[in-house]
Amino acid sequence: MRASARNRYKQAMWDERRQDEASVQRQDQRDQPADLTAPNTSLMRTGPFNRFQRTLQLGDASNPRTTRRALLFAIVSWLPLVALAGVQRLAINADPSKSLLLDFTVYTRFLLAIPLFILGESIAFRRYTMIVNYFVNSGIIAGSERQAYGDLLSDAHGLRNSRLAEIVWVILAYAVAAFTVFYRATSEPSTWLVAAGPRLLSLAGAWYAAVSLPLFQFLFFRSVWSWFIWVLFLWRLSRLHLRLMPTHPDLAGGLNILGDSPYAIAVFVFAIGSVLSSALVMQILYDAASVVSYKKVFIVFLFLATLISFGPLLIFTRKLDRLRQRGLRDYGTLASYQTQLFEEKWIRRFGATEDIVEIPLGSADFSSLSGLKTSYDTVKKMKFFPFGMRAFIVLALASLIPMAPLILMEFPLQEVLKAIAGFIL
Repeated sequence: MRASARNRYKQAMWDERRQDEASVQRQDQRDQPADLTAPNTSLMRTGPFNRFQRTLQLGDASNPRTTRRALLFAIVSWLPLVALAGVQRLAINADPSKSLLLDFTVYTRFLLAIPLFILGESIAFRRYTMIVNYFVNSGIIAGSERQAYGDLLSDAHGLRNSRLAEIVWVILAYAVAAFTVFYRATSEPSTWLVAAGPRLLSLAGAWYAAVSLPLFQFLFFRSVWSWFIWVLFLWRLSRLHLRLMPTHPDLAGGLNILGDSPYAIAVFVFAIGSVLSSALVMQILYDAASVVSYKKVFIVFLFLATLISFGPLLIFTRKLDRLRQRGLRDYGTLASYQTQLFEEKWIRRFGATEDIVEIPLGSADFSSLSGLKTSYDTVKKMKFFPFGMRAFIVLALASLIPMAPLILMEFPLQEVLKAIAGFIL
């Protein structure tokens, strides 16, 4: 009887304990935003345009078919142009300005830039998803700030899903395309855009104005909008109370992962740089311009590319500077206290002239002092910005590689190789 009563008591206690644990778990789930680790918090692969593509079965959440979509958009924007220009004998002829296949900006806009915009979104999806989830999984977002972080992600996701924004980009894309085509058709009547008169568009010109150029402009504005959402996310993130450690081995308090974001932007920079380079090549070939005269364009483009890639990350400079100062103060104080105790115990205790038979080098005092020195050196090496030289090199290459054809037009490859060999050998 007593054993039975004891068993019932234990069972009741066990049931009560399980109820308490379940209650705590439900409370934790309510306190933590449900979408912190969901894929849609990546700030990418959402929005009306992506939903439109999924409606056409061009991709889905599990299989975006990035390569297929990039190829499809390139074909839609470029191939009809060539076919329609061929009908009116504007694909290629004796006049380079009236030959669509000799217009290098057509290649770079529609066969290079448009696919890169699609590819860049996929790269940004992976990078931003990793970064967004890292802040929760690493513990940098403290428990008291999780709700604020969830609200931040929800707002960013709402901006990305905004129908109004994408409607604005469509209208703006057509407005810019119409202005560009009208300006070229009136100021440069000898071009493949026009057929018989300065204001009568050719068949290829009509497709260019109605489909190809607006698609390029829309993807461009959409990429800029994504960058703006990312900058807003970083700014609001910097205002949260982040649990940063001055001794973090990434030398940025735990924020160095943000240095991965410029890799996604580098694809966009390469695409725009290619379009700019092709436009300059045409002016040099057809208008007898000089490469040297465009050196300021190179400098400004490199400056702007660096600014849009790394400028937003400088938001954390003040926070990292304060973290470094606090780390130097705290670890410096601890180091002073530890070294005083160390000297008192192992130096003054024996006396300067007294023979020491044995010094326990394996003592915890020695290892603690060595570990403290390592921590203090890590704090001293802290960076003021959450990115490294590797990201900067990748961006510089993305900015300068499209300009290589221009450089080789002014300085032939053979002369460049001879100059390099002269410096090395």
